[in-house]
Amino acid sequence: MTKKQKIELFYAEPILNQLGIRDSVVSDDSPDLRYSENGRIIGIEVVCCYPDGDEPGSFNKMERRTYEACREYSKKLEREGDKGVFAWVSFTDAAYESDITVSTNQFKKIAIQEIKLKMAQYECEQRLTTPEKWDEYIEKMARGAFDCKYVESVSWQKLRDRDIVEVRPVRTGYYMTLDAKYVLNCLEKKEKKLLRYKGQKENLDISEYWLFICNPSNTFCDLEGFVMPEFQSSFDRIYITDMRRVLQLK
Repeated sequence: MTKKQKIELFYAEPILNQLGIRDSVVSDDSPDLRYSENGRIIGIEVVCCYPDGDEPGSFNKMERRTYEACREYSKKLEREGDKGVFAWVSFTDAAYESDITVSTNQFKKIAIQEIKLKMAQYECEQRLTTPEKWDEYIEKMARGAFDCKYVESVSWQKLRDRDIVEVRPVRTGYYMTLDAKYVLNCLEKKEKKLLRYKGQKENLDISEYWLFICNPSNTFCDLEGFVMPEFQSSFDRIYITDMRRVLQLK
């Protein structure tokens, strides 16, 4: 199973579990999942829908660049010959705010410098064993030696006899009301794919197509009170989940 298929299956699990078909579904491609029911083959397409969309400036885009900065810092450590490093990076609120004056590349460049600085701060904190060292540390803090705009803190450890080099952001979450227009956007995109799927020879045995719309678990998007406007769709069934609650839209 590919990484993409594992992610699709993970996002689909709340719906599959509610339908009681989790163990009967297999991963595929075009569509994403297949399920056999009473001699019929059902194709299932999975799509992520973010509460504020996926445009530049959305929280999803801002969060993604923190992952990219951490990944690039991991590669930097590997190039420098570091081994056995595992680190968690906590980013500030400013890292998730839309700022059109700072490009993604600029953000990553600054974040990488700040991760290095905060790693040094964490190492310094682990060595505060005498009053003299505490005095020196407090003096550095007072003059802003460890001040950063985007990186709040970094905790890391050296793993003996391990080659792993991994720097990860601390997973964040945010609450937003799901905007139905982004659900409709997902439907529009998937309707075009559905037309293509139905024309593929390898899908001639599929009798129904279902669509699973999933809000990633870090969005804390609650579907309670969500109202879907009237819509038309060629999918036979449509479900949506906030990774806790499941609603059937069609």
